Amino acid sequence: MVDGSVGPATRAKLNAAVPGSKPEDPKPADPKPEDPKPSDPKPEEPPANTIPPVTQTLRSGSKGTQVKYLQQKLNALGFNAGSVDGSFGPQTLSAVKAFQKAYGLVVDGSVGPATRAKLNAAVPGSKPEDPKQEEPNPDPGAGFEQFDPEPGQLTGKTVILDPGHGGKDSGATWGGNEEKRFNLDMALRLKRMLERAGAKVLITRTKDEYSYLYYRTAIVNKYIVDLELKDQKNQKTGFENDKTAKTNELNEKGIALTNAQGLLNALQDQLKNKKASADEIRTKNNLDELRQELAQSKMSSILCRLNLIS
Repeated sequence: MVDGSVGPATRAKLNAAVPGSKPEDPKPADPKPEDPKPSDPKPEEPPANTIPPVTQTLRSGSKGTQVKYLQQKLNALGFNAGSVDGSFGPQTLSAVKAFQKAYGLVVDGSVGPATRAKLNAAVPGSKPEDPKQEEPNPDPGAGFEQFDPEPGQLTGKTVILDPGHGGKDSGATWGGNEEKRFNLDMALRLKRMLERAGAKVLITRTKDEYSYLYYRTAIVNKYIVDLELKDQKNQKTGFENDKTAKTNELNEKGIALTNAQGLLNALQDQLKNKKASADEIRTKNNLDELRQELAQSKMSSILCRLNLIS
């Protein structure tokens, strides 16, 4: 090292040097080892979910600490809820809807039980899994016995089924399972069994849709009223038919009586006009002729016994 200072290294070389000799070429010093390149930083673990859970139903216009927890969770999960000010405004509403859409929930902007369950369980930095709808297992395993109703066992019976919840009303939820789906599945299975047994089945919903309670009860009430009206109409029709039949029957009897009375009157007039004796009537076989005429008549007839006529 050329620094002009006679230190230990310079003195050692100076004392060992022989006059007339040339100094050896200094050996190059071993290169300093390069500083190790910094290794790639390890990915950080997702931060622990230390934000308190949201425990209340929140919607647009809500205010308070619970709204702050909601905004903190949404921001931590990557859904921009804006500043954490405890006011459920348009920015928070937009973030809630985006969260619901990403997690396969009903997008209504309201933080209800289903949304709270997903929100509190979500870990910042993780991505929502695609919701999978599990199909019912056709083979439940050992110990299951298929129920087959006896055909015709419920013929003439009417059963009305009402699968609870539906649509925006998911009912109870747990682990991604929703009560509304179980209700509909069981109702449709029961409907098939009842129909196999011969029953007429009405059902308030056949798909994932929401109906108000008054609508569900209205279906039942309307069906009962329709049955009563139909029964009354059938009774009225039966009465009208009976009335017509009785009228026709009486008319036919009236015609028959009128014809019979006319025949009697004609016979009486004939007997009076001829002024014939009983022997003359028997000789001419008038009774036999009269019987033949009456036998050929298509109208109602009456047997006239002459010995009863005065």
